[in-house]
Amino acid sequence: EVENSKVRDALSALMTGRDLIIETTFHNALSTNHGPVEVHWKSGTGEEVKVIDKIHPGESNTITAHPGHTFVVYDEEKRSRREFVVSASYGEKEKFSVDEF
Repeated sequence: EVENSKVRDALSALMTGRDLIIETTFHNALSTNHGPVEVHWKSGTGEEVKVIDKIHPGESNTITAHPGHTFVVYDEEKRSRREFVVSASYGEKEKFSVDEF
């Protein structure tokens, strides 16, 4: 049923002219003493590819993604990490706020 829902959402987006992407925004809501964060896309094999170099506290950055994409956010020293999974449907927007590790 979940797969049918995804197909319906994709077809709806296509038929109405919406993009077959999801605008995905990452916001660094950490205090200024935490410094910037970086965002990596995690592939199905577990490989991580950096997609956003630095987002400073109070700032945001938007990229495109697809449903089910997993992103990993690290602190500047890569000692802390947090995963986010895109749950929005095609043509929608999703915002992730990094407020803690």
